Amino acid sequence: DLVFLPIFLDDLVRQKNMEFSSNKKTSVVFQCADQSSGLFVKASSVELRCVLSNIINNAAESYGVGSGEIDVVLTGDSAFCSIQIVDRGAGIPPSYLAELGKKAISFKGAGSRGLGLTHAFKIIEGWG
Repeated sequence: DLVFLPIFLDDLVRQKNMEFSSNKKTSVVFQCADQSSGLFVKASSVELRCVLSNIINNAAESYGVGSGEIDVVLTGDSAFCSIQIVDRGAGIPPSYLAELGKKAISFKGAGSRGLGLTHAFKIIEGWG
């Protein structure tokens, strides 16, 4: 697929805000620099939505019962693009950062398998 990122991300952010509106005080904000307003990426739109949705959910969960804002920031040019998902939540302990994507890690307690980021890493690495 060829995905037009500004429209794709704007739609995803609207969807996540609708999901969070009923039970969380979390808001998601999309930021797109002028030079990034025409960016496309060659990727599966279904996989991209799954990966980004999971990361946004993780960001929302980092606030616990509190409220917060999540920024989805698109930057880039015709040769390179970056999608950043930024929260100001609890964070991941530094001792775990090197293991992200290599093995399942969860901070959600019993019953959580921590497969989301591991799955996201595999999908993104599969794109090359």
